[in-house]
Amino acid sequence: MKDESKNKFRDSLGDLLNDLPDEVEGLSNNTEELQPVRVDSGQSAALIKVKNKAESVMNSLLTFYLSEDIIAEHEYIRVKAALDEYALSMLIRQM
Repeated sequence: MKDESKNKFRDSLGDLLNDLPDEVEGLSNNTEELQPVRVDSGQSAALIKVKNKAESVMNSLLTFYLSEDIIAEHEYIRVKAALDEYALSMLIRQM
């Protein structure tokens, strides 16, 4: 059971790392003035994908360290996981 959780966690992290771009857009030409960012439908879909990946990673991490009963029992754990999920999705989005 522990090995299965460990492999699931590793797979979710591997998927996350494989989806990262090789280069960050906008860094090659830094002479331009920054413009407001408009989110189009393609970016919106990408944001949803990033959120889903962050949720998957956090769920895998939680179930690796804690049992489902403990997660369901303690509100603090659920709230902390939601905050960490949000932070991870913003980090992935920035990358």
